[in-house]
Amino acid sequence: MSKKTIALCLSLILALTLGLGGTLAYLTDTDAKVNTFTVGDVEIEIDEKYDDGQTLAPGIEVEKEVKIKNISETNDAWVWYTVAIPLSAQGGEELIAPTYNQDENWKLMAAPTEMKIDGSWYNVYTYLWDEIVPVDGETALGLQTIKMNPKVDYDPVSDSYKLVVGGKVTDVDYDLVNGKVYVNAFAIQTDGFTSVNAAYNAFVGQWGNLNEDMINAGSVEIPVRTQWNAQAATEWYDDAKTTFELSTAEELAGLSVLVNEEGKNFAGKTVTLAGDIDLDGNLWTPVGQTGATEFKGVFDGQNHTISNLLIDSSAETGGHYSSGLFGWIESNGQDITVKNLVIDGAEVTGHHNVAVVAGYLEGDSLVENVTVKNAVVTCTLANADANGDKVGGIAGYAAGEVRIKNCTVSDSAIDAGRDAGQVVGAAKTQVVVDCSASNVTVTDNGTGTGANIREELIGRVL
Repeated sequence: MSKKTIALCLSLILALTLGLGGTLAYLTDTDAKVNTFTVGDVEIEIDEKYDDGQTLAPGIEVEKEVKIKNISETNDAWVWYTVAIPLSAQGGEELIAPTYNQDENWKLMAAPTEMKIDGSWYNVYTYLWDEIVPVDGETALGLQTIKMNPKVDYDPVSDSYKLVVGGKVTDVDYDLVNGKVYVNAFAIQTDGFTSVNAAYNAFVGQWGNLNEDMINAGSVEIPVRTQWNAQAATEWYDDAKTTFELSTAEELAGLSVLVNEEGKNFAGKTVTLAGDIDLDGNLWTPVGQTGATEFKGVFDGQNHTISNLLIDSSAETGGHYSSGLFGWIESNGQDITVKNLVIDGAEVTGHHNVAVVAGYLEGDSLVENVTVKNAVVTCTLANADANGDKVGGIAGYAAGEVRIKNCTVSDSAIDAGRDAGQVVGAAKTQVVVDCSASNVTVTDNGTGTGANIREELIGRVL
């Protein structure tokens, strides 16, 4: 194999592909009196030093210096970018070696996603910028340089490129001469999102995980994610009444506002649903959160469905903050029930006491005849108090004489640092009665001790 010809014969053309750079996310602002609206925008561009068509040789670094600018005239933004690095073959070695700025605000989401793009295999990395990018602002450098993997060599006999590792020669199943590294930038307005993780999760909730179309696409409109509390309707509440019927997402959001902001715990009162409610993937604030605010009434879904529940409590790092449709339910001798309800499609993220229906249950609380399906529940360690534990499909932590009866969880994924189960994260054995789970995975995300993470109805038996 000739080393003399490598610098002459090897020409890798890298193309910067904006893809979703310049992504637009629309904001609406309505005035109920005149029914008018205004539209804002988030617009970004990738600023980078690299010129298309530069020739790479193994081991030689070329500056690229990618950063993201917010060129919107109206809205601050959360931003992130992806880098797709070509592989020698499926499951093979990376052909390009990038270097990255070590600025602490750039966060690598996870291990790379292996993906086929234009017929070739790539590792796709996602980096989130952990600060708001204001209008006319920009991030620090992200991707800094690229260079050819020094293990690449050229075989003039076969007129093809090879990988030479420890004397072993393997084929490169990739067109190096016309090779590409794809860089895609993404942005969502900051309104409605407490963190870049929340913005990213909303994007994934709408568009799904990264795929070839996203990497190779042009501009894509990203839907706005707003806080339901900002749209809440509370006019239905009357202190003198004991029963209430809710028909809309705005009215349901009013229950959260009444409990969390106005101190109404609904003791001795019953709330029912008049029909199915679609929360449309906008951000939900748990009803009751820390024990300082809690729900003490009866919630009867009357066998209706709440769909597309999105909760992101990743910014809440206090040890008592609990996440679910209901965050904190504590009976204190009251007859408290959540019953006859279906939740279809949910994404719940937090650090402690995390579930779809109720993060924390205590006393004589009863959850009965409730179905959860198509849910993703994630709980990660934030600190010694909010330590990524007590995570389930129905309830995170069931203490005292709580009962969870005739409930089912299906087609869902639960990811935690410790104490996680399919139905409840931590509970006494007798708590879970006549419940079932099907196609529910429970995994350890490595942020906690990993104890009591089980694909069983209860993660930790108290």
